[in-house]
Amino acid sequence: MNEPVDELLKLQSAVSGRYTVEGEIGRGGMGIVYRAHDPALERTVAIKLLPPLLAAHGDLRERFLREARTAASLAHPHIVPIHLVEARDDVVFFVMGYVDGETLTSRVRRAGALAPLEVGRIVQEVAWAIGYAHGRGVVHRDIKPDNILIEHATARTYVTDFGIARRSDRAALTSEGVVLGTAQFMSPEQAAGEAIDGRTDIYALGVVAYFALTAQLPFDAPTIQATLAMHLTQRPPPIASLRRDLPRPLVEAVDRCLAKQPSDRFQSGEELAEALNALVVPTADIAPLVRNWLRSAEQWMVVAWVLGINGVLLTTMAPSLVGMIALFAVTSLSGFSVDLLLKTRQLLREGYTHEDVRFASLLERQLRERELRSVLGDASAQARRRRTVARSLRFALVGGIAIIALSILRRLAPSLPHLLLQLPAWAAVVAFAMGLSLALINSARVQRSNLLYYSGVWRRGFGRSLFRVAGLGLQRRRIGFSTGGTLLTGLPDAGSSADKAVVEEAVALVSRLEGHAAELLSKQHVLDDAVANVRASPELPAAAVPAADATRPRADALLARRASGLEQLRAARDGVLEERASLQLAADNIRIQLLRLRTGTATIGDLQHDLSAARLLLQEVSPPDAIGR
Repeated sequence: MNEPVDELLKLQSAVSGRYTVEGEIGRGGMGIVYRAHDPALERTVAIKLLPPLLAAHGDLRERFLREARTAASLAHPHIVPIHLVEARDDVVFFVMGYVDGETLTSRVRRAGALAPLEVGRIVQEVAWAIGYAHGRGVVHRDIKPDNILIEHATARTYVTDFGIARRSDRAALTSEGVVLGTAQFMSPEQAAGEAIDGRTDIYALGVVAYFALTAQLPFDAPTIQATLAMHLTQRPPPIASLRRDLPRPLVEAVDRCLAKQPSDRFQSGEELAEALNALVVPTADIAPLVRNWLRSAEQWMVVAWVLGINGVLLTTMAPSLVGMIALFAVTSLSGFSVDLLLKTRQLLREGYTHEDVRFASLLERQLRERELRSVLGDASAQARRRRTVARSLRFALVGGIAIIALSILRRLAPSLPHLLLQLPAWAAVVAFAMGLSLALINSARVQRSNLLYYSGVWRRGFGRSLFRVAGLGLQRRRIGFSTGGTLLTGLPDAGSSADKAVVEEAVALVSRLEGHAAELLSKQHVLDDAVANVRASPELPAAAVPAADATRPRADALLARRASGLEQLRAARDGVLEERASLQLAADNIRIQLLRLRTGTATIGDLQHDLSAARLLLQEVSPPDAIGR
């Protein structure tokens, strides 16, 4: 009997009655992975088996079991969960969640260098996972594309093999099947055999990002020793020289991850993930019909502003034409209003509500805020914008002064030819309008306030009134499961009415969870600004006040109050961060279960488990009168 068949039969005998082994998925130096079926829970799982030859070695066996149990203690949406760890004689294995997808290595080999936004999302999700593990004392030590899985149905990223694929002693560096996939991703301190912490995973993730963006490794040599020496002594070829279309934040993040000194890298996975926020779109998907409505609503707002400003200017220049100007403005806006009203009726007819638009506008606002942080975060870009705003305001000021001067001249000299004043007047109006428009467009403060204004208009009374008017006399239908529901497209076909009710509740809970998360993000930004303002305020050095000075106690008290206030702000911000992360994780878990339910890899029972956790979380973050809404 050949060895692979013998291993398969031993495993099937060990799991008989609990799992049905369907076939081998992959094989490496420290394990063989099989796909299996769990009949009790009606789901697909993956089983990783320690080869019997290695299981005969006590140190490898214990290492495999110990690290598998450690990984089993990690529960995170971007970490492959481990369900069972077991050892029977020479059969040592653990059962983990099955990810229907491909490794990042396979993705790059199949598609070549990946798009910057895709790589930013993958790196951010892996950073969240390793940051969570580091917070629980677990360092992966083997972050590489082979250990990063991308699910086909959701494009979600998963990290696997936490601390299992690498031995703790230095002999592992020459073990077959371990170093070939590891040496190229080792940090300098790991290659030198020095003490390591979570920052070694940050370095490895930088190598992974470099590989995903360029389809080549920053360091590679014919031998393991030569590769490790390159990590220790050489700088990688600048990634920006290999790909010129990369956003600056992504280039800077990769370069910082690859710093030789751990202190020069990101100090945590969360810090790296935060640095990539500007590149990554929100994970929630907005239904196309709702997104199209938001675009039309934004156009309506722009047209209303343009017509209003131009109407005021034209009325000032030609008061006798006020009736014609008003008729033109009302007629033009009416066309856009009718179009928006019809699209609102279409939304209502398809089963969407004002609450869906409210939530979608929050997500759009979150995306715009990320875009603005990326665009406005560069110092040179900020300086250029300020110069543009200053020049535009001067241009508008000249036009405004000209308008006033010509108006005064017309009153003082009514006998002057009308045409002589008309052309300069129109030129002054154009200069004023153009200068003011350019100043507003380039003003960072105006852009940020517009985010609040646009989302606020449609989320509050005006938006609710529009939906009430549009819904008069309209027969609405319930959203079907096969065509997609409130913000989530492609919902599963539920069988019984009870199952349909569970799926409907899941969709509603996702909307509420992410609505809370989006609101907390705004609160977080306010706290971030408050912390920055306190830290930037001038501080009275203790040496500036002599010890004998009568004002010294007052100065000390002020410093103590400032330090206490800063600590309270930081604590409040950390609390908001933790609460927002919990809400988003709960929403992500429900969404993933819905998608797995659609593909047949999850059951209604799996979904109900996540719904119970989400209900408890909402009770903690919502006021008592909001729980039933």
